Amino acid sequence: MYPVIFNIYGPIKLNSFSVAISISIIVFLWLIRRDKSVTNLISKEDIINLTSETAIIAIIGGRALHVINNFKHYNNIIEIISIWNGGLAVLGSIIAGLIYLAVTLKKKNIKILYALDIISVYIPIVHSISRIGCFLAGCCYGQVCNPSQLWAVTYRDPESIAPLELALHPTQIYSSLTFLFIFIFMQFLYSRYKLKQGTLLTIYLMLSSLERISIDFLRGDRDIIIKNIIYSQDISKAQLLAIFILIVAFLSFIIIRLTKNKIEHHEPI
Repeated sequence: MYPVIFNIYGPIKLNSFSVAISISIIVFLWLIRRDKSVTNLISKEDIINLTSETAIIAIIGGRALHVINNFKHYNNIIEIISIWNGGLAVLGSIIAGLIYLAVTLKKKNIKILYALDIISVYIPIVHSISRIGCFLAGCCYGQVCNPSQLWAVTYRDPESIAPLELALHPTQIYSSLTFLFIFIFMQFLYSRYKLKQGTLLTIYLMLSSLERISIDFLRGDRDIIIKNIIYSQDISKAQLLAIFILIVAFLSFIIIRLTKNKIEHHEPI
């Protein structure tokens, strides 16, 4: 596709992946600063600072897990730290971001579950837009498919991470559309129902895990860890982690439903 938008000077380039990440953060900030439930908890200046800090931690976490899952594809430390070329694991970003947020919110004496519930409503749009960057860069590419399929994509740019001149499943687009659906669904729940604290967070984690488990079967850059487990299908490291998160999130969801937890009252956007 288009991994590089244009060369700035010498080796300095404006990469499509970096642009997509930047746009996703800007959209997130625009949405969350309009939410009265958020501005009642924290100042707009602190929202910007906390979002920027969390974004950095999430990117580092996402890159770390991506490198672990695809270590054989990296030849040196420069390639590993070249985040701007594409390559982030959504689950790594989620885990790192949530841990950092929980610690920071506790230090600021802000209700952790309440805040994470609200953030969980908007984070899916970040994933959705970021996956467009993955598509343009060629990372997180799909398996080879029938060239006659209308949705098949072929990478020809030598700077693309995906293998060239092969018809591939556009798994990045599958993922982007899935997260867009998750975003819309979370907005629906958030605006229509008064839910116990922690409910939205666990739903977001369950849906994100299911997204990775399902779409990963079509990924071409999978790091297989268990072979022939389900209908001759292999399980990757990322899927194993997603299954663990799904189980923990589901059990947490059940516990929240069964306990006398505080019901959230959100002000309309």
